[in-house]
Amino acid sequence: MLRYSFRSIKRNFASSLLLVGALVAIFVASPLSFSMLSSIQAEVDTNIKQYARGSYDLLIRPIGTQTAVETTLGVVEENYLALGEGGISLNEWEAIKALDGVEVAAPVASLGYFAGETHTVAVEFPENSSFIEGRFQTSDGLHTYPLQEGGFYYVLKQEGYYHGYEYVQQGNEEIPGSGSPPFFSMPVTYHLIVGIDQQEEEKLTGFNFSALNNSIPEGFRFYFDLDVERHIKIIYLKDATTPLTMQVDVAPIDWETADTERLKDELGLTYDEPLFISEQFPSLFTQFQDRHIGPIETYTFDLSEHMPPFSYDPVSLDYDGSIKEPTEFLYGVSESSRFYQASPIDYNIQADGRLKVEQVGDYEGIPIYRTIQEQGGAAYELRGIGKIPFLLYPVGHFTTAEYEHSLSASPLGIYQQAPSVLSDGTMLHETIAPGSFVNAPAHGLMALEDAAFIKGDAPIDAIRIRVAGITAYDQEAVDKMSEVATEIAKLGDYQIDVIAGASPAPMTMDVEGIGEVVQPWTSLGAAATIRDGWNGTNVLIAGLFLFVSISYLANRFHFRRHTKKEEQELLLDLGWKKRYIRWLYLMENSSLIFLSAAIASLILLAYIWLYQADWFILIFFVAVVVLTFLFSLIYVSMMRGVQKISFRRLKGQTVWIRNLFYYRRLLTLSIIQLASVALLLAFVVSSIAATIAQTGGTYLGVYINDAVFIPLVSVMVAALFLAVLTVGESTSAFLLLRKEELQTLRDIGWRIKDVHRLCLKESAVWTTGAIMGGVVISLLTVSVFYSLSLSLLLFAVVAVVLLSSIAIVTAGGMIRSSLRKMA
Repeated sequence: MLRYSFRSIKRNFASSLLLVGALVAIFVASPLSFSMLSSIQAEVDTNIKQYARGSYDLLIRPIGTQTAVETTLGVVEENYLALGEGGISLNEWEAIKALDGVEVAAPVASLGYFAGETHTVAVEFPENSSFIEGRFQTSDGLHTYPLQEGGFYYVLKQEGYYHGYEYVQQGNEEIPGSGSPPFFSMPVTYHLIVGIDQQEEEKLTGFNFSALNNSIPEGFRFYFDLDVERHIKIIYLKDATTPLTMQVDVAPIDWETADTERLKDELGLTYDEPLFISEQFPSLFTQFQDRHIGPIETYTFDLSEHMPPFSYDPVSLDYDGSIKEPTEFLYGVSESSRFYQASPIDYNIQADGRLKVEQVGDYEGIPIYRTIQEQGGAAYELRGIGKIPFLLYPVGHFTTAEYEHSLSASPLGIYQQAPSVLSDGTMLHETIAPGSFVNAPAHGLMALEDAAFIKGDAPIDAIRIRVAGITAYDQEAVDKMSEVATEIAKLGDYQIDVIAGASPAPMTMDVEGIGEVVQPWTSLGAAATIRDGWNGTNVLIAGLFLFVSISYLANRFHFRRHTKKEEQELLLDLGWKKRYIRWLYLMENSSLIFLSAAIASLILLAYIWLYQADWFILIFFVAVVVLTFLFSLIYVSMMRGVQKISFRRLKGQTVWIRNLFYYRRLLTLSIIQLASVALLLAFVVSSIAATIAQTGGTYLGVYINDAVFIPLVSVMVAALFLAVLTVGESTSAFLLLRKEELQTLRDIGWRIKDVHRLCLKESAVWTTGAIMGGVVISLLTVSVFYSLSLSLLLFAVVAVVLLSSIAIVTAGGMIRSSLRKMA
């Protein structure tokens, strides 16, 4: 029987060779595709396990604190915990912290914008008597805004008097001492402060906040003599700067020592006494306003790098551009008892998902985008009216610079320093005013108990929870998080969000007065979205690929059964029983399957060796080969002979339409096969595009999508290969079955090109129809599991045109080859 099967293979060499080629393609393409889909899922799972878990897992907030953007788009702005109205008490926090399964419970109590220590800035004496004007400016990175602070001096030469100069001034509240150079009061700058629990925050972040334990410097001890309810220590962010510049205008005036001495004589002062002790000193400045001044020289000094928030060293400015330490200066924290509470920005969500931000007002000429409310007052304003509620004393600093990498992977809600960027690359930053558009990190920290003194009994805006016993973001971790979240929910009515798997996501917005801005926001729960997105996509693609493989085998054996029709009838006439015929065909099919499997195994082994692929591919290979053997066994065992196809004439129809109707049963499986291949190819591209759009909005999603791009392209190539193979094989087998018919057409006078045109029309109609059907089903499937878009619809049109063109070209080649043999 085996010998007869070999003879049959040899006798039908062309058909057998075609089947071997088809099976080799199936045995190679299917395992590689399934392996790649498995690798894609493994890549997704591995990256999520490795990168998705940040510093904390759960975020606990009072009910109703979610913004419209968070509920609608699922994203929050950077440092979204730096502003809030509280709602969780210290007792509630203690109860949550004590729960089993809670490793860290780090609270955040946002307080608003505060001023810190203020200083004066000195300007060195000029070479001659001069007019000096000082002006301050702040900037958001795009626009510069003049500030009200500043002042004017007339520096008057007087030899033998201290450093050789006297002065009169205007517009400066501070009066330099005798012989001191001109100095100006720095503008009051406002920065965000939040309250934390030092121990929990250090456990959560790894940052060093030990400076909170420092004592209040001796230089501030004189404030203890004031009637202050609470002296509060703060530490400031060393990495932050204050956007402040100073311009100094200097112009010479015609004034000598004799002029200064004459002025003191008129005021009844000795030459050693300063002008400022005269009762007429406040009005002296007006006497100089009409005096002619020489050409003005302007000097600009960038003070940003010298002014970290809340505490900075005093500076003296020289005309050569250098900045050094002054010999004398004034300082204080009297402004620290005045602060501003600010609301989050009211983002307007546009139809395309972009955000629009409108300006709500200004603060001393500086645009603000948040509603602010002044609280408290400066110590010098409150003194004598009642107790000063508190004063803030900078006692040290902290840094996040060395943790920027971990911060970008695990947003903590108050420390982010990622830039806001205009479309042209210009970097934006906050101004010195409260209510700036840029959501800056917390520039100052204080103890949670001090925050409660300022904010009230329920000062906490959020609690960041790290769940104990979790080492990677997997299903076990998700279950543990759910258990802890359930226990927390029993303690009170909270908004509980799973933050593990959060990832930065770029957000584009239109800001009034600024333009188009891109900010790195945070997508909460991004890992779950990415994992679920790729899980669903891979299952659908794998299912479709399996269906395509099965339908391919069914179609191939279906045609083979018809191509062996004459041989089967001859064997029956010779007296062969049907079971022996079936056994012959089973041996023949098994031999071809074995030969195909041997060739495919060599190809796969070479692939594994060349590309260092996983040996797991061979398991898929064995599964596909066994499935093919079983399929062949079932198909042969069901053979009951080949029934003749009944012909029913279609009157009034063209030849190619009558032919398609006549062979409809024969072509049905081919149409299903090609439609399923078109469905697979279109669905692979559409679902991948939809999944990338769904998961690629975050940096974690982009990283994972980039990592699986090559395997996905390989799956698409395999699908395209199957499409071409299907058309080629079906056309070849179809022509082989119609060999006598086509020869008859030649005998009655049809030219080769006429027969070619007829066959090409028939092939074009059924292949294009099958492809269109597959693509339409693909779109319907995508619309069920994802969402349709204009780009996907355009892709569908392109896919139909492209696949149809490939199918027609392939069919044309097969038809031309077959007809050439008949010529």
